[in-house]
Amino acid sequence: MSADTFIQKTKKLYIDTRTQRNMAKLTEDISEVHSIMTKNIQDVLNHGERLDSKLTSALCFDSLHTCKSVLRHLKRVLKQPDVITKLMSLVITAIAYA
Repeated sequence: MSADTFIQKTKKLYIDTRTQRNMAKLTEDISEVHSIMTKNIQDVLNHGERLDSKLTSALCFDSLHTCKSVLRHLKRVLKQPDVITKLMSLVITAIAYA
């Protein structure tokens, strides 16, 4: 097929009103698909932000829970008389040699 033949066939397609309607419909469809894809991408990004927020909240909650558990454990350990005595002697020894 020569370039001239191709150009003539393409010219006839664009002159034909059915082709123009088909092109208009195709353009409209492409625009609609573009809008849908843009909305979907925006939804995915928003969903990711919500997940990040939930994950951050969960990590903060877990951190706070762990901190409280450690403090409770430390209070129980410090209530034992032999632990306080050992700790006091350690502090006194450290002060004496400092």
